Amino acid sequence: MNVVPAFFRKIVYSVILFSLILIVSCAGGVTFTPIDGFSDEANSQIKEFLVKMEDYQGRKLAVFDGDGTVFGQSPHYLADECLYMYAADNPKRKPGIIDKMKTQSNVSLPYVQNRVHYFAGLTLEEVRNLGDACFKKYYSNKIYPPMKKLI
Repeated sequence: MNVVPAFFRKIVYSVILFSLILIVSCAGGVTFTPIDGFSDEANSQIKEFLVKMEDYQGRKLAVFDGDGTVFGQSPHYLADECLYMYAADNPKRKPGIIDKMKTQSNVSLPYVQNRVHYFAGLTLEEVRNLGDACFKKYYSNKIYPPMKKLI
């Protein structure tokens, strides 16, 4: 069994994409307060959507893609920040991979594969802890206030 694809999926789901999932319950009817920071048009579309979905009987789920939507990522994505933070603290760990990655586009397949190769050998708990520490250091104060209110 090849563990890299499973490991990669776990990184993608828990660290790289950093998606926020919110289960929405509308038991008492739709109440919507316009969100400061959103345009009148955006607030109107949100309200219209919530009213339309009020009687929907299936599971209600909202997924928010973190990168650039819920929080700002600049100059790198969270996964890149985590990797380079870890590499700076562990300069002897796979320096050849880091050197290759510096010349690659961070959205290219070889770059993402090298990211997985770099983290290979760490436990899932170590990667989760790294992601948590990195998020707290670089991104916890970058959540857009209107998005926080929406969520």
